[in-house]
Parts: sequence; structure tokens; C-alpha cells
Amino acid sequence: MLDIRTAGKSAGFDWDAEAMGQVGQVGSADILAWALGARTGYTFEELTWSPRIGMQFDVASGDRNASDGTLGSFNPLFANGFYFSLKNLPVLRYSPRCQEIEITFDTRLRPFQRIGS
Repeated sequence: MLDIRTAGKSAGFDWDAEAMGQVGQVGSADILAWALGARTGYTFEELTWSPRIGMQFDVASGDRNASDGTLGSFNPLFANGFYFSLKNLPVLRYSPRCQEIEITFDTRLRPFQRIGS
């Protein structure tokens, strides 16, 4: 597994971004999979309750062809709930927060689909 991550805070802004890749073999199949995750936000520290607005985006590869001998589905080795639970289906999450109260809205982004024939 290959992993690149950056995280930090500056002037009220915070961020956490990660890119992961999996290569190798699982049984007799090759594995070539990837995942991206990013979270960013801004905290209004000067206001009462220090409200924060934030956004999160996660996406992971899926297997396009189950019979080609290459596994393309990303496997989160230590998954924690929602984190990369939907392969090949991007998720955009909005999360306003005031101190310890957080409300989360999820949007599943679907690829273009052909309508009709």
C-alpha cells in the first residue's frame, strides 16, 4: 500500500487530504486500486461557540471487470464506518459544527447514466 497525506491548521482553516494506492497480488489476481479523501473547513474562533463549516470528499476505485485477473476495488484495511464504504461512488459531505454539536449532510455523486436507448 502506498499512502501520501497532508494535514494542518492555519488562520482558522484546517485540512486533511490523503491519496492511497494498492498494488500487488491477492491469491492469483493482481491488485491495482486507489482512493482519495479530503476534508477542509474554517472555524470562526472569534464567535460564540466557535462555529465551524466544513466539507469532506471521498472516492475509491471499484473493479470494472471481475474476470480480467486484476482486482480494482480499493480495500480499506482498517475501515472506520463510512470511510470509503462505497467503492467507485464519490461522496461529498458538508458538516457545520458549533463546539461539540455537528450536523452532517451527505451527497452521493453518481456518474453520468445513459437515459433511454
